[in-house]
Amino acid sequence: QEDDKVLKLVQKKFCASGPYTGEDVPLWMVPISVCTSADPGSAKMQILMDKAELTVVLKDTKPEHWVK
Repeated sequence: QEDDKVLKLVQKKFCASGPYTGEDVPLWMVPISVCTSADPGSAKMQILMDKAELTVVLKDTKPEHWVK
């Protein structure tokens, strides 16, 4: 849709010593709140990211609106 925005979220473990190369890739449950310039005081969407990658579609979000 023209007024939809798509966000692709990715979580990866950061190691100061270099890329994580372990076999078990750690995942966290990350709470995410999304707001836009249309209504910055309230969350347009609240989700719990519980996998390595997540695609979120924000419906009715105009191209000129920022997303935070």
